[in-house]
Amino acid sequence: MDQRKQTRRQRKRAATELLRSRDLRAIAEWARRDGRIKDTLVALLYEQDELLCWRAIEAIGRVAAVIAEADLEPVRSLLRRLLWSMNDESGTLGWRSPEAIGEILANVPPLIDEFGVLLPAFLWEEPFERGTHWAVARVARLRPEIYADRVDELIPSLRAEDPYIRGCAVLALGVLGAGSRVGGDAGLRDDRAGLRLYDFESGQMCEASVGELVARVAGAKT
Repeated sequence: MDQRKQTRRQRKRAATELLRSRDLRAIAEWARRDGRIKDTLVALLYEQDELLCWRAIEAIGRVAAVIAEADLEPVRSLLRRLLWSMNDESGTLGWRSPEAIGEILANVPPLIDEFGVLLPAFLWEEPFERGTHWAVARVARLRPEIYADRVDELIPSLRAEDPYIRGCAVLALGVLGAGSRVGGDAGLRDDRAGLRLYDFESGQMCEASVGELVARVAGAKT
């Protein structure tokens, strides 16, 4: 057996165990010893287990923050790699790459001006619509001004067929100061379609309706 492949398998197994227990401290310590953990976590973005995948996204952000303490360039390289995986010519399909990019930027804000502005180009690019809407909402919480001129692009997302896109658009627009346009839409307030979101406080998936998110956005503005 190829020793390199065996080593990757062992690393993936160890990372999976840490993610299942959500031991982010241990993952951060691993990153300080060996920055290659970021590659293992990127590989886990392709897992079918929804919770495991989201915890890998969360962990990638934490690892990026650790790496950035010493040097931003490896984080830039990781972001470029994730963006490349969203290109038809990449040979792979990084369908969770937008979420990973958003979470990295949430943990390494100095790179938002450089990379955050690139995300809206993928709002309606299959199959990245869901992840990009989530990532824009995530980054907007830290730097809403970089998306100030994107409000009109997000408004049509409130009528998307996919409730996940509608819900993420509600969250993004609320942060961008367009909460009144969202809250004033009776159809959205009564929208009971559900979506699943990762809760960074509990580390679990949570259920919410689009209407509940509208109420949350409206409540945050009062």
